[in-house]
Amino acid sequence: MIKEYKQYGLSWNPTCSDFYQSVNDDYHFYSTADFMVDDQYSWFAYQHNVLYNATCVISWAQLGIPHLNSGYRNPAFNLSVSRARNSRHTYGDAVDLRMTDLDGWWRYFNIAHNTGGYFCTPGCVEPRQYTPTWVHLDYRGACPSGY
Repeated sequence: MIKEYKQYGLSWNPTCSDFYQSVNDDYHFYSTADFMVDDQYSWFAYQHNVLYNATCVISWAQLGIPHLNSGYRNPAFNLSVSRARNSRHTYGDAVDLRMTDLDGWWRYFNIAHNTGGYFCTPGCVEPRQYTPTWVHLDYRGACPSGY
């Protein structure tokens, strides 16, 4: 799997210690099976803050627990489902969430974002026009312009 990062031209060069076989903290709603999208490999990259912060935001919004559409994706699988060659999902620091009350989420997010009303970080939230039926959160550090 590590070879895929070079093969597909990703900017990250992971080592074995960057991969896990289970989500090993208690601060989230999701299991290892939820976070691993493709079952070709039993290993995946996982940044611990991604599920902690996503869970924190979800809890604070009080809109119910959304379905985790996508967590980690290995580079080959990612290219089969996304045009984003350097997707944050391949770094293990992104989630796509499908929510019953998607409009409620965006109302909550806009209010909290405009007032600084978070006690946890939403990370980088992809603009709604790019994700009309889900919410993409990632924790890459500095967010791109418009996020």
